[in-house]
Amino acid sequence: MKNILLYLLFLLMVVILLQLFRLPIDYFLKDYNLAFTIAEFLNICFVFAVIYKLNWLQYIKVGQVEKHKLIIYGCIAISVTSIFCYFYGYNFDVNIENVNLSRIIGGLVFAPLLEEVVFRGIATEYLERKGIKVQYRVIFTTVCFGLIHFPFRSIVDIQFFVIGLILALIYEKERNLVYCFLFHALVNLTFNLLAS
Repeated sequence: MKNILLYLLFLLMVVILLQLFRLPIDYFLKDYNLAFTIAEFLNICFVFAVIYKLNWLQYIKVGQVEKHKLIIYGCIAISVTSIFCYFYGYNFDVNIENVNLSRIIGGLVFAPLLEEVVFRGIATEYLERKGIKVQYRVIFTTVCFGLIHFPFRSIVDIQFFVIGLILALIYEKERNLVYCFLFHALVNLTFNLLAS
């Protein structure tokens, strides 16, 4: 129990630091997207320093990928995100000119890397080693993933919990962060393209 509280404290610190990094950058640069990307990068540096210091590198599993699984998970990512974009009321007109490069870098690389390492890598593997059953690991990481995306704008923001659930199930099945990272990056890419 003590170690789970340590993880939750670590998770809370990640969320707080992201905001602490982003707010002054946003204030000085007056560019939310660039501030988001820089803050994500700084947070990744912090998280990997903690991972190294606490010897949590053992929890990060990366392995070979199978192309057909990448295609299947990619189709699921695009489909689920498109459904949620439909419910948000986006018109599905992809306008590449409105896509912000710094937001794409932050959303396609930094955010998926940080969140997948923290939720699927560290949390799932740690909880498994502590003997926590699969259904509780899935619920725990899904809820944490959903809550980290607060504040919610509407009921459609349940998408964060749905995507967290899908990512948790993919990781439990595959035990490979590559699938989760690519799924997450595709979700963010689809959302950014359709919401631009």
